[in-house]
Amino acid sequence: MQRFHDFFEQRKMTVDLSITHKGKYFTVTEARTRSADGAEFVAEGVARRSLDKPDDGKASSISGGRAIKALYLKVNYHEEKK
Repeated sequence: MQRFHDFFEQRKMTVDLSITHKGKYFTVTEARTRSADGAEFVAEGVARRSLDKPDDGKASSISGGRAIKALYLKVNYHEEKK
């Protein structure tokens, strides 16, 4: 869990994660980030990530407020309405 959180912190993003452990997986129910222009985005949905595999660079990454789908992790983004 800490390594996943650090992934966002290293990219200077604001992240609020809610973690539930289910065997080898955890779910991400919410994540927040800011795009280059300062607009805040919210991720809502479910992500699954294997906890017994090393970080091999195939985990999801977020760039410019967009979610990139990858092995074991899927997060859908939408822009938060004000």
